[in-house]
Formats: sequence, C-alpha cells, structure tokens
Amino acid sequence: MADLSTLQTRLAEAEAALHALAQGQRTVTIQFEGRSVSYTQATMDELTKYTDRLRVEIGSATATLAGRRKVRQIRLYGGKGF
Repeated sequence: MADLSTLQTRLAEAEAALHALAQGQRTVTIQFEGRSVSYTQATMDELTKYTDRLRVEIGSATATLAGRRKVRQIRLYGGKGF
C-alpha cells in the first residue's frame, strides 16, 4: 500500500477526473505507478469504485498512523428480500 500522502494525491486526481466527466468531458486520464488509465462517461462507475477504494485505503492508513485497527471495507449487495 502506498503512503498516506500518495493516496491523498491519487484521490484528489481521481475526484477531479470524476468531476470533469460529470461536467461533460469525454475522456480523462489518470497516471499512477508508471501507467495511465483512461476513463470515459461510460466507465464512470469504474472510476467511482476506484475513488471508493482509495478512501478505504486512506482510512486504513490513517487508522494505522493513529495506532488504531485498520478499517475494513464492507460491501452490501441488494436483491430480492434484502
């Protein structure tokens, strides 16, 4: 896992890219770890999942620095009877 500062930078870039897509930009590109990933309005859900994952990693890194237990991600699945 990357350090807290790197995770926060990645989240800021991903959120800016998500905002640009929401405002009508056709394609955005994010670069990290020596590679680049392009997103379009059709793949906004993937970018949203990426930002969610970064938030969880930031929470874990913050908890670790504060000497607390790491935060785990909880996934909820909807469906019939749920």
